Amino acid sequence: VITYDLPMQKRLLQMQRQKLLETIKEWESVNSIKSPMDGKVSLIKAMSVNQFVNLDEHILTVSPLQYGAIIAECHLPVRNSGRLKEGMEVYLHLENYPSREWGQLKGVVESFSETPRMDGERLLNVKVSLDGLVSTYGRNIDFKQEMSGHAEIILEDVSLLQRLGYSFKDLLQN
Repeated sequence: VITYDLPMQKRLLQMQRQKLLETIKEWESVNSIKSPMDGKVSLIKAMSVNQFVNLDEHILTVSPLQYGAIIAECHLPVRNSGRLKEGMEVYLHLENYPSREWGQLKGVVESFSETPRMDGERLLNVKVSLDGLVSTYGRNIDFKQEMSGHAEIILEDVSLLQRLGYSFKDLLQN
């Protein structure tokens, strides 16, 4: 006659289940790539079956399916940056979307670093929040990771006549 200690068997089964789950989790952490968000995967370089990948090697990018606020990061030379303030208007000219055809993206200076970076040239990091991805010409711009271009920060709204006055003032002083 075989007797089973049901509570004991249940505990053993739970322990085996826990051990299996831990083994699966360990295998996943070593042999798989997981993203913390849903999105579209883009490979950075061509890959082949059974190809060795180094730890921390950048092999793909996951672009989110839904975007929150879109922030542009700009690098501003320290020279002539004394008048920079939060809330100033910014126009972004993107390399992939020529400004003459597409217009620019409009944004606002959200924040900037108090001290400059020191890698070669002294640069301030400026964060610009965008009104969206509709250009000043009313055209929709498709979001892509790592878009690049240049920014124009409107320091002061002055008329053409005032600009000419500044030029003549400089000529008279020199």
